[in-house]
Amino acid sequence: MATNIMVKIGVVGYGYWGPNLVRNLSSIENAELIYICDKSKERLELAKKDYPNIKTTSNFNKLINDKDLDAIVITTPPITHFKLAKKALEKDKHILISKPITTKASDAEKLIKLAEEKNKVILTDSTFLYTSAINKIKEIISSGELGDIHFINSRRLNFGLFQPGSTNVVWDLSPHDIAISLYLINKPVISVQSIGYPHIFKGVEDNAYVFLKFKDNTIVHIHNNWLSPIKARDMFIVGSKKMLSYDMTHDKELQMYNKFIEVKKYPLETVRDVVYNDGLPIHIETEKKEALKAECEHFIDCILNNKEPITNGKHGLEVVRILEAAQKSIRKNGKEIFL
Repeated sequence: MATNIMVKIGVVGYGYWGPNLVRNLSSIENAELIYICDKSKERLELAKKDYPNIKTTSNFNKLINDKDLDAIVITTPPITHFKLAKKALEKDKHILISKPITTKASDAEKLIKLAEEKNKVILTDSTFLYTSAINKIKEIISSGELGDIHFINSRRLNFGLFQPGSTNVVWDLSPHDIAISLYLINKPVISVQSIGYPHIFKGVEDNAYVFLKFKDNTIVHIHNNWLSPIKARDMFIVGSKKMLSYDMTHDKELQMYNKFIEVKKYPLETVRDVVYNDGLPIHIETEKKEALKAECEHFIDCILNNKEPITNGKHGLEVVRILEAAQKSIRKNGKEIFL
């Protein structure tokens, strides 16, 4: 960054994700962490222990009324996002907001409009879009090496974590998969279908399947689960020429497969009319830099240099629109919802 100006920041929420954001922001050049805010006395005590030189408070108004504070990072339950972000923007603060940006598309639209009026940055926390692996996949798809993308299959499974209130597994886990898919395919989603099942708590789906259909007929299939005996974070991208596998839990996270099917004659008359090319996988090296740090650095850069974030408010809005459609589809037993 070509400046010595410090961006002064407050973080709201020191629960599950907040400490990760604080750790990264406190290590970034041109960023000065001023406040950690949380309603929990125990979490604030922990914050004081971890960062004795950073102010702690349970009063959000201290942050928004501090005229020297440039930006606020919001990492609280999604139901609180709109209210906190609106107050921050009204007080001329830039915001980084954890996923999903809001629980209603109409609220996300209001935040975007307000940020434009105030000339403030909104960055939505889609951490995976800042990984070297996802950006390498994006590069490979854009080069045409995979050919036409037939479909993407994504799994995000683990044992827990059930959320307070009515948050289900779709709203908790699929924002990651939806954000990645939007970034890689870079075309509008035309329809959404979803099926979800509440096994533990009535009305709270803990196992769900989401299908996205894009304008070019590319299909994305997402499986999210809180009741899995294993942790899975993987994705398969199947093209007409080659295929990719992306396993976030594996050392060799990105593999290219020279696999494709060639139809010699159509309609088929014999099995010999279909040729299967089954090449061995090739490991693709990726940089191991922490994605969250790259995202935080991007946030500071956008503030200092008046840039539009990669994961801006409009990106967050599109994710919420798809989440709303998925929830509507679940309630209608898997009916296709057109956007």
